[in-house]
Amino acid sequence: MANTYQSKLFVETKPIDRAERLIDDGKFKEALDLIEDDTSSQAFNAKGIIFENLGDYEKSVECFTKAENISGEDKFRLNRANCLYRWAKVTYFPEGNLDRAMDLIDEALESIPDDEDSSEFWFLKGEIYQSLENLLEARKCFLKAEGRFEELKILEDELALFEKYSDETLINITGTGFYRGLEPFSENAEFRLVRDLKNEHDPDAIAVMDGSEIVGYVANSDYTLIFNVKSASDIKNMIGESSVARVIFVFQNEYVIARVEL
Repeated sequence: MANTYQSKLFVETKPIDRAERLIDDGKFKEALDLIEDDTSSQAFNAKGIIFENLGDYEKSVECFTKAENISGEDKFRLNRANCLYRWAKVTYFPEGNLDRAMDLIDEALESIPDDEDSSEFWFLKGEIYQSLENLLEARKCFLKAEGRFEELKILEDELALFEKYSDETLINITGTGFYRGLEPFSENAEFRLVRDLKNEHDPDAIAVMDGSEIVGYVANSDYTLIFNVKSASDIKNMIGESSVARVIFVFQNEYVIARVEL
């Protein structure tokens, strides 16, 4: 009985056990002193927790990586991913280093085990893309974060259409809400393009006509242009009496994408 008690006491008072109790008490530097020379996976994991709490994310990631390399356990990989996420978060804000934050969140997404919830990671990546003014990539990330994979597939299929028609002159028809909405813009529908030289808001304005009726305008501002479409200013000198816009599709149920046929 005495030997059993002594063995149990010895196990409970190992440096790593004492260090983990100190970590729980927030005594990080004291804990680090106890395990500084310990090269076990458990010790490297504890060091990773210590360095993360001390704000040294680089050393923390190194320690979690060593713990994972030694044991191959997913729990250490997850700790590494979560540390990279927190590092990316502070690099994004308040530091404002967007490119570095993107690199870190990408590394975090590569590290997180497949069976773990990565929604917060994708949401942060979407926020970074938003700050970089890449709204399409931001939307992809937000859809992934929210688990809206059917909508993501639709978005990716629609983006593929831009690639398919990359050699064409594409435009975005805007202002449709002031006229008949999206109702006229079925696939392959054809509309005349007419320079609106009397437009007091935009001297380069090009009206989109259904017979004698205006149903929209060719987009011509940063607020309405998307992806790689041409603006009204880009195509104004190309437009002749027989120029038409042929609808390809309505992007995200909002933006009418058409190709210009001169």
